Amino acid sequence: MRNKPVAVSDLWQHSLAGTWLGSLCMASIAAVRPGLRRTRKNRYQHFVQLNPEAVWCIELQTPMPPGLSMERQIAWLRERARIAECNPAYRRLAQAYGLAEAETQRFRFDVPWAAIYIKHFEQAARQRYSLAELQFSIFVDGQPVNYAATFTAVMEGKRLARIWGMARDVTGVAQKAGRFERERLREYAWMLGQAEEQVRRSVAVDLHDGVGQLLVALQLNLSAARSAPVHKAKQLVAEAEATLAQIQVLTHDVITDLSPPGLYEFGLNVALEWLASRVAERDGLKLLLSVRVPEHALDIEWQVFVFKIVRELVQNAAKHAQVKTVRVHVAVDRERLDICVADEGVGFAVAAGEARANGHGFGLSSVADRVRAAGGRFQIKSAPGRGCRVTVRVPTPTRQRAEAVESVGAGNHRVKTSDCSAAAAP
Repeated sequence: MRNKPVAVSDLWQHSLAGTWLGSLCMASIAAVRPGLRRTRKNRYQHFVQLNPEAVWCIELQTPMPPGLSMERQIAWLRERARIAECNPAYRRLAQAYGLAEAETQRFRFDVPWAAIYIKHFEQAARQRYSLAELQFSIFVDGQPVNYAATFTAVMEGKRLARIWGMARDVTGVAQKAGRFERERLREYAWMLGQAEEQVRRSVAVDLHDGVGQLLVALQLNLSAARSAPVHKAKQLVAEAEATLAQIQVLTHDVITDLSPPGLYEFGLNVALEWLASRVAERDGLKLLLSVRVPEHALDIEWQVFVFKIVRELVQNAAKHAQVKTVRVHVAVDRERLDICVADEGVGFAVAAGEARANGHGFGLSSVADRVRAAGGRFQIKSAPGRGCRVTVRVPTPTRQRAEAVESVGAGNHRVKTSDCSAAAAP
């Protein structure tokens, strides 16, 4: 195949910048003497040809000028792009997809490795037409083969001249990741079942040891009052009334543990204030709240989401941190929802990217999974003796977020303390 020659400086400096191939080529460019440039170029081209990863160059017959609309840019590619150079691994990829040898030099929008680039072309245009780790698949003998593709643009001034593509087979990696994910989901399902059973057991114990015992006492008092003298009956009825009051309190506690009061009626701020009073009474833990959530900034589903995240993280701190104070910060603006729960307690060792350690496992893992399912980021910073800070960041999910944030001034925010960034953490 006879192709238009490509400047070796383009190949070295632009084609695969940031990849292992680009690094290898760039390492030697500074030492190249003018008399050795042709030798270097030949070695480079030989290296590309022997590369087991598919490599190809999309060249524009006329470089694309800046300032065109997105539709016009795509049309420019369709009209002027061609495959100027490719290696044997690319030809094998094209043939496995079903292309004839003559088709390998055409730039076709319908092949998966081109279609995935065009699908993300608007993003590519914002990044000087370069993208990394785009996933596509082809079927070979009825079985999917997965690839990860990287595209690196070569600019001539401000004009797009060519795009180098490289695709590697990641089927084995994807299969291994799939097996790991299935195992993780099975473990997670088992832990969910265990957690549900623990909740049921806790409710059953509260009802049996609390409400159940009081009902027995109430029944005994009322039975005794039936046959007792008047003065004694009055005393037993008074005791029964006191017992009923205790039953009401315990029943209210069970209900509020299952569904926090005020959340659906009065919103997130009131519910978090209730949580602060609840943990202070039950665990002796003081919550320093900083809640910056304008009214109507979050739909009720997302208010429940935030409350459950905060409650789980606070309960985790109450159980493990060995502290008397925990900082809680919740804020919403036009771009994102931020949650931070921090303490200056005993801390724990946690590997990078992990959400479980030393008995903290399921609670933090369940929070992390819920955050990632919502499209957010979950991060833990902790070390033994250095406290713990858990941060959650989710793109603002509400339909009316801009209007709510702009219409509500800072004076309407409930702010009790500074945010939890002041808490100790590594």
